[in-house]
Amino acid sequence: MVDKHIRLSLFCGCAGERDGDPLEHIAASDILRRLEFDNPWWAFRSGTRVRFRHPPQRGFARDFAARALDAALDVPLIAAGPPGAGKTIVLRQTLAAVVRAGISPIRIAYLSLGAPVFSGEDLAALADRVLDRFAYGRDEKVFLFFDDLDYAADGVGQLAALQTRLPNARLIASLSSGAPRLTPGRAEIANDGGAGAVEVRILPPLSFAEFMGFRRTDAGGVLPEAGSSLPLDAAGIAALNAEFARYVAFGGFPSGIAAKREDESPPALVRDALLHDVLHRDLAAFAGVIEPRELGRLFAVLARNTGGEAAIEDLAKATGVAKNTLRKYLDFLEGAFLIRRVPRLNRDGRPFQRQVLFKVYLTSPTLYTALFGPVAPDSPDYPRLVETAVAAQCFATGLADRLAYASWKGGMVDLVLLDKPDGRPEQLFQFDWSGAVAASDNGPDTMVNFAVRTNPDARMTLLTQNRGGPARRGGLDLTLVPAALYAYWLGTRKG
Repeated sequence: MVDKHIRLSLFCGCAGERDGDPLEHIAASDILRRLEFDNPWWAFRSGTRVRFRHPPQRGFARDFAARALDAALDVPLIAAGPPGAGKTIVLRQTLAAVVRAGISPIRIAYLSLGAPVFSGEDLAALADRVLDRFAYGRDEKVFLFFDDLDYAADGVGQLAALQTRLPNARLIASLSSGAPRLTPGRAEIANDGGAGAVEVRILPPLSFAEFMGFRRTDAGGVLPEAGSSLPLDAAGIAALNAEFARYVAFGGFPSGIAAKREDESPPALVRDALLHDVLHRDLAAFAGVIEPRELGRLFAVLARNTGGEAAIEDLAKATGVAKNTLRKYLDFLEGAFLIRRVPRLNRDGRPFQRQVLFKVYLTSPTLYTALFGPVAPDSPDYPRLVETAVAAQCFATGLADRLAYASWKGGMVDLVLLDKPDGRPEQLFQFDWSGAVAASDNGPDTMVNFAVRTNPDARMTLLTQNRGGPARRGGLDLTLVPAALYAYWLGTRKG
């Protein structure tokens, strides 16, 4: 019979002579070994073997890499966006671009901060390990890539402080959730090391234009040029709507493009990896959410009603979450780039002092599929996803901060694009997927009357399923455009 002591030793995977020895802590050599594992190009004298196999390059990645190599950049560069949007791919494609630019691979380090071996290590300590590995001074020109900055405590602040400490280093990072919500551009950051700054680029889910580009070409990732003609006949619009339906259901994230079968896309690749991680792990860990089930319930309710009006009071009743906690959860979800709130205007085009009501949109309609499964174009729920898809193109192309909607007793304008200098309504959108508005004798009178009260020169667009062309109502011009075609055009717009 095997002795009990021996059985325990075998179970622990240790030899008898190790009994009583203390547990070994993670050593500097362990961290260095992981760094060398993640940076195999350190073994090469040139960049000829530094290649990555990834999906076709998005326009964002090309612009991001160009900015990373811009000599005028003097602050850390951050790619922020929802989980699953391809930030790691962007970082690795940028790394490859840095090598192609002639930077020695031993001056480039990639650190995946989600690796447990890096837990408890601050960014300065990790940077020191890289510099010490090659005996570089703190004034040397190096490129340091920090993936999953969320895993570092006050990661953005640490990054800004590190730039001050290493003024000649180029610091590049990815981030999935930020509180407070990060906005594009340069931002001043307060940190323990003093004042600092970062530059943020938002990586959105795929636009419909990008999706069409990837679908039309098997490789290369060349997007259709803005203004490219698409078929406008009935058969062409039907074909475009079929592609649009696929985009709405599966095309918002690169995994949906890469999947070989439709049933492999959001249900398998987005739902579990994206939603579960961000709602039950990431936000709980990074934002201090005590009840991730509450957060998940709230997100499901918001997703189910994407494109609709919401009020804190109603959301509290629907979810059972206290109003103060609810406001924090909304901030968390917006900070994780999963939702976007759009403010309300009155019938005179003025914002309310207290935003009691607001619209909430998913940042991609594909998130709806990930939660509830795909929706057929003839479903009564589909028009809300069409509106969400069009709004998502606005979020992706730099129009988010100019979006509003108007609502009053007896009327609503679905989306309002505000003029940047003075905040006047510049363009009005009404959605008419069913054709009921265009077919009505009154038609889009609500939108027209709003334009008369706020700005008669505002462009009015009625977004339809398959109708297009000019129209006139109440002495004003409006345009009918198929929603899929307009979404495509928005996606070709530069932010």
